[in-house]
Amino acid sequence: AEAIGADIRHILPDEPSNQPFLASVQAALEGQGGASSAEALVRTRGGREAELGYSIAPLRDESGASLGLVITFKDLGERKAAEQRLRRAENLALLGTMASSVAHEVRNPLAAINGLVELIRDGSPPDSPHRNYCERIVEAIERINRICQELLTVGNPEPRDVGPVDLNALARETIEMCRYDTGLRETVVHEDLDPDLPPVMGDRERLGQVLLNILRNAFQAVKEGGEITVRTRLEGEVAQVAVHNTGPPIPPEVQKKLFTLFFTTKRRGTGLGLAVSQQLVRAHGGRILVDSSPERGTTFTIELPVRAPSLATVGG
Repeated sequence: AEAIGADIRHILPDEPSNQPFLASVQAALEGQGGASSAEALVRTRGGREAELGYSIAPLRDESGASLGLVITFKDLGERKAAEQRLRRAENLALLGTMASSVAHEVRNPLAAINGLVELIRDGSPPDSPHRNYCERIVEAIERINRICQELLTVGNPEPRDVGPVDLNALARETIEMCRYDTGLRETVVHEDLDPDLPPVMGDRERLGQVLLNILRNAFQAVKEGGEITVRTRLEGEVAQVAVHNTGPPIPPEVQKKLFTLFFTTKRRGTGLGLAVSQQLVRAHGGRILVDSSPERGTTFTIELPVRAPSLATVGG
């Protein structure tokens, strides 16, 4: 109702980002060219960006005199997002295949190096500095092994050992594991778990890996004094596990890259955790949603179908 009778520049501000669209409308009003169609990124008065697909055609009366224009448009945001998800999935599949090959090649010589370092360590006197050096090398090898395992998961994210998974029990176990793993035992964690949540069919180990990645990120984000809330709910045929933290919000430009393989904002991060998690959840027929703002904090929501018949025979 607010748009009827208003100048188009009242609906779409006359700013640089809107110039391509407004210029094409102005050119059509001046009779330059006939019907046309194109795409444009526009910004509304409220600051929201929308990707439009639009067509402009002249509107004439019976005598051919110009009455104005007919502009039809559609918000392409959902389609563009779907295309981006498809491209990301294709890239992950390709990179996963390559990464799996590299990981296999790396793990064999790494095992030999680890064995030799342990021999040197065990053969050194207790007070020798060489023992400390060897311990550090072994720790580094273990880190590389973990990275290799994640790379192998990217290449083969399909569930292996499928059965009923109690998400509430999995959440409780993972919370305790994160407390021990991060050392942040004083962090306040609220559990809001639906007692009537039905089990989902899936690979418990791999779903645990997903929840561990997301919870570990939440613990690292809040540091000491922050709060984390883990909530489970049933929405129709979808089981949800939401992990909310009160840490600093994730900037919009970073949110767009969160699930990109090897993208990380951490000094010692690998950029594998969230990418692997997304692959594992998708292999279970689900998805991961992210909501982050200064007002609401950050929430990662894992959605999994309660019924997954296609997974029932996997690993059988």
